[in-house]
Amino acid sequence: GLIGGTGGIGTHLLTILIQRNYTVRALARSPAKLRSHERLTVVKGDVTADEAAVLEVCQGCDIVLSTVGGCVMSEMAANILKAKPPRFYCVTTLGVGGSSEEAAEMLTQMIGKANFDDYDNADKRVRSNGYTAVRPTSLNDKKGINKYLATDEIGMGPIDRFGYPLAIARSDVALFLADCVEDTQWDNKGVQVHKAASSDKRSGCNVS
Repeated sequence: GLIGGTGGIGTHLLTILIQRNYTVRALARSPAKLRSHERLTVVKGDVTADEAAVLEVCQGCDIVLSTVGGCVMSEMAANILKAKPPRFYCVTTLGVGGSSEEAAEMLTQMIGKANFDDYDNADKRVRSNGYTAVRPTSLNDKKGINKYLATDEIGMGPIDRFGYPLAIARSDVALFLADCVEDTQWDNKGVQVHKAASSDKRSGCNVS
């Protein structure tokens, strides 16, 4: 099941899932934004308001992946949790869930305390219910490098010369999520996802 398939990470994720021959059920407020495919079923609905639609997407799925962002995180998480999927990976952000105090301070300044608390509360709900919170560093829309650095170590991760976290391409976060469909090592954990070193030739650089 895919929640947020029309967004920045979700668009890339849906493409990868279809390429890997998975059957996908996606929730979308505007189904027309998703290209039709024989292995894609689109359910019309809003993750914050349509509990029945969320349940329809989640029921019978092996895993639910959420790439939703914005100021609806707590409501989104609550509705998906009500559906009790067998596995649930929810994208939040680096800085929440105690993942990095430095990133938390930066993020609060950037998006405001209310929005930060919304992300943090969603992260806590996901983790307290035995699911996975995926906390990527800052994101960009550059071409991905087809690898990532996934770790449960807290902290900023790789930084630039100004002390800011290196941004990771949205498509590389999507790659991590797609890999987790079959790789269960991050189930029931909080995982930070950083940009991998360009010298690392492995696709999907995982560190635990």
